[in-house]
Amino acid sequence: MRMSHAGKFDCMGSSLVAMKQALMLEKYREECATRDIQLRLRGDMGKSSRFILLHTVAWTERGGTIPCEMGLVELSLEKGVLRYYNQLIDANPIPIGIKGAMKEYSDKYHHIWLDNPDLSDDFEAILRRFSEILAVREGEKYANKGVRLQAPSEIQDLVIEQDRCKAERKFKHLPIFVAKENLVQSKEAFEWLQNQAKTNFHFECYDLSVLFYHLMNFEVDASALRIPSLSIAKALLERDVLLYTSGMSCRFHEAEENSFCAGAICSRRAFIFLDMTCQALGVPKQESCHYPLGLPDSTKLEATAKLANSNKLANLTLEKLSLREVATSVSKGNIESHFLADFLDLEDVGDLTLCSELDLDSTTTASELDHSFTSQATLSVISRFSHRRKDTTRCTVEESSVEDFHSAVENMSVLSKDETVSRS
Repeated sequence: MRMSHAGKFDCMGSSLVAMKQALMLEKYREECATRDIQLRLRGDMGKSSRFILLHTVAWTERGGTIPCEMGLVELSLEKGVLRYYNQLIDANPIPIGIKGAMKEYSDKYHHIWLDNPDLSDDFEAILRRFSEILAVREGEKYANKGVRLQAPSEIQDLVIEQDRCKAERKFKHLPIFVAKENLVQSKEAFEWLQNQAKTNFHFECYDLSVLFYHLMNFEVDASALRIPSLSIAKALLERDVLLYTSGMSCRFHEAEENSFCAGAICSRRAFIFLDMTCQALGVPKQESCHYPLGLPDSTKLEATAKLANSNKLANLTLEKLSLREVATSVSKGNIESHFLADFLDLEDVGDLTLCSELDLDSTTTASELDHSFTSQATLSVISRFSHRRKDTTRCTVEESSVEDFHSAVENMSVLSKDETVSRS
């Protein structure tokens, strides 16, 4: 028997029915956004489509969002980054009782304060600038165009009312892609700007990791996904591989040498997004368009390959990596040592550096193994590696080689802790 929420309230006096409907409406909107993204990738896989990325920095850490800085990047897969737009926003009028929290958050993170001359309180002009950038062009589709999903009966009236209100505004904007943890903050920022400007605009915000996930796995068989889940897509986008790259921040944060800049955060995500999706879809890349200007050839976002390898280790997908390849990757920095340490259950990450001296591959025999160890610590590493490889059902390394590893380790385990085996 299902319990009815009608006439019931929580401890704050909010209706349980209204709360349930709000959750259902949010889930419905997410499903519509996902469907819209899938439709946009038809044809040329979205290579020529414009994508708008956004990040919002607030004046306070908690409570309703008052935007302090909003950074936007316009890009396409074929042409790379097309436009940067960064705006500092005044908090005037400041709500009573939050100025201390604003100052504390400013000192801790973004360093922007009320005396900054770049702050703007022309909220309507800011909204109109966003509207100009997001306005659809010939051949483009505005957000949710043609997307019609059956809504649950409990929220059908709410869905109809929201669609009617959107139609009345007659704004045709591209969707804005925002990192999931910044999604609510960005939506609240637009609402705050509209309330202050006393005008109506509508901007549809989608989860960036959903777009990234579907682009990376476009027309790929379910058994060969490049990114197996949305959580992994989110983790890849959030890695700060370009944290200390110059020229990413706005003028103020560049002078402050502060990387907590809305424009910089959005730009870093944009370059990671472009690097990985262009590689996956075979789109050629150009300097300053698809990766930052002046980035050395040897490091043109090769860190994204490191992320993929680290992710494989974290999710036990070492299908084709031999121990020698893993050890070499650690020594060259292609795999982050703490992921490998977690994979091997190592207490001392420093033991991993000894792996780089091993001369092993997936066909190494027990006799060859005798001449490969330099210390007892490497015994521990190879033992845990071989056992972990044996227990991994997805591993495709030859079982005979794994058994050779096991027998060799067992035969050599009688060595004392301080005893070493020399190379012949």
